[in-house]
Amino acid sequence: MAPIESSVGGTIVFPLSQWDGRPVEGLALTIEAGLVTGVSATRGQAAAEAELAGVPAEARAFREFALGFNPLLAVPERSPWIPYYGYGAGVVRLSLGDNSEFGGEVGGGYVRWNFFTDTTVTVDGDVWVDDGRLVAP
Repeated sequence: MAPIESSVGGTIVFPLSQWDGRPVEGLALTIEAGLVTGVSATRGQAAAEAELAGVPAEARAFREFALGFNPLLAVPERSPWIPYYGYGAGVVRLSLGDNSEFGGEVGGGYVRWNFFTDTTVTVDGDVWVDDGRLVAP
């Protein structure tokens, strides 16, 4: 389900990632009222800015927070990769762009999935994911 887009605010800090086909380190996106308002990086900032500049304005909108629950889709320790769109237990997906497919107000066609495999998620004081491992509910 889509968030109330204007309610989203904060900073997403990325591990090493690829933007516009180039590596970016230390990337931080600032989100205000559901839109990316700031981009900073320790290396490769121009690549992240180039990708965002090359897509419709809607693509700069927060799309979703998704949390994987399926233990059968875990990231393998050997030759690690993120299976099936990050639905594996403990994987967090923080995405940008079009969320109309699940009831959101953002269109435009562009989707940027961002997967996080070592995140900690706390809900109302309860830890649900600890360093990428699903521990509750």
